[in-house]
Amino acid sequence: TNATTQSIVVSSAGNYSVIATNACGSDTSSPVAVVVNPTPTVTISGTNIFCNGQSTTLCASGGCNYIWNNASTVACILVSSPGTYSVTASCGNCSDTASVAVSVNQPPTAAFFPSQSLCSMSVWFMDNSVSAPSDLIVAWLWNISSMIYYNSDSTTQSPTGYYNSPGNYHVCLTVTTSHGCTDSTCKEVQIFAASVIQNEIESYVSVFPNPTSGEVE
Repeated sequence: TNATTQSIVVSSAGNYSVIATNACGSDTSSPVAVVVNPTPTVTISGTNIFCNGQSTTLCASGGCNYIWNNASTVACILVSSPGTYSVTASCGNCSDTASVAVSVNQPPTAAFFPSQSLCSMSVWFMDNSVSAPSDLIVAWLWNISSMIYYNSDSTTQSPTGYYNSPGNYHVCLTVTTSHGCTDSTCKEVQIFAASVIQNEIESYVSVFPNPTSGEVE
């Protein structure tokens, strides 16, 4: 480098030597090899949103060695709590740092309400499930014993169908959100014969005066 100082700063790889001189003469040192390591660029991959009660895996890449802010020194860590996770990747004396914010979604709440036709054993199962605004419900799976579907199936949000005979039937609904959070609910649903429903309606209807002239308003 032609520098004449006792110490130098170098920024390029190569072999460096120095000639030392005093009153007795001079001497040349053995060359010192300087290696420049590439600067790592660390990235974090993995799902940073997961469901309450579950976990996610975060993986760092782009470095030689890693240390996370939770003191872990492996490339991939298992995370089960929300927060900001950062990792420093190093190769030799060179390093880079990256971070990611992890959040936890609350699971949905599955719910439904059966509504039977007044004149038949047709039933509409109305979905009343709710979820967080940031994690909408995207899938429904029904387990409705013995019901014959009308223009719908077990993955319809609010299916309709009919039963061939009255009785108590076991019905279950499982809902899934866009981030994979699920919830299920089951209940016993009582299906009445059409004549029973008509009799119940008639029990609430009265005509006055009785008898009438044949016209009722």
